[in-house]
Amino acid sequence: MGEPPRRAGESVTFGAVAGNAPASSFRNAQPRGSVPKRNYGFEKRQKELAKMQKRQLKAERRAERAQPQPEEQAGDSDAPLPPDPGE
Repeated sequence: MGEPPRRAGESVTFGAVAGNAPASSFRNAQPRGSVPKRNYGFEKRQKELAKMQKRQLKAERRAERAQPQPEEQAGDSDAPLPPDPGE
């Protein structure tokens, strides 16, 4: 009601407040309910990084299993046994 009537051929700016106020900064925002465009390059890179990290952890675990554990092999050592509680 407070706006003057528009002339034919005059452009309309959506999001602008009455008068000469600047248009909203959300002028290019997506409408509600829409899903933003997926960034497939980013998703692919994250998937590759996760796969590399998983492979590295798997290789480290495999290397740990391949190394002999000194505590397990030293079962026949000359270390004295702890005294039995029944003595």
